[in-house]
Amino acid sequence: MQVVQLKCPSCGNSLEVEDGLETFFCKYCGHRIILSEQSEHIVKAKVDIERLKHEERMLQLQMEENKRIREDQDKSFKLYIMVMGTILLGLAITALIAALMGRL
Repeated sequence: MQVVQLKCPSCGNSLEVEDGLETFFCKYCGHRIILSEQSEHIVKAKVDIERLKHEERMLQLQMEENKRIREDQDKSFKLYIMVMGTILLGLAITALIAALMGRL
């Protein structure tokens, strides 16, 4: 790894920059330093990548929430069917008992 010696254009302190970095901040005064014209495009591309990762994660969370809602709806529907079946069975038994009582 090559180290390049630079001076901060703001405070004049000596800086050590790792090879391959194009944008960094002075550790003494915080001044942003860009080493090439291409850096703004690289920074924008990295920001875009992070934004896309965030959007993907938000979509994943939304899909998980939708799945949970569907599962809850399925459970509610199954419970509704069981309750209605129990009521209908109770009504059928009551009607059968009433019919049998009427014959006696």
